[in-house]
Amino acid sequence: MFCGMCEDACPVDALELTQDFELAHYNREGMIWDRRMLEEGPAPVHYSR
Repeated sequence: MFCGMCEDACPVDALELTQDFELAHYNREGMIWDRRMLEEGPAPVHYSR
């Protein structure tokens, strides 16, 4: 829903809304994130026509 209410209600900076939301994968291994990947976040996807 991306309304931002959960981000406003969070008492610390645990939540951050970004434009990086494309996290789809075709296999299970792509959805396993380690600590480094969680700290860096998803790589931005640049779409072109």
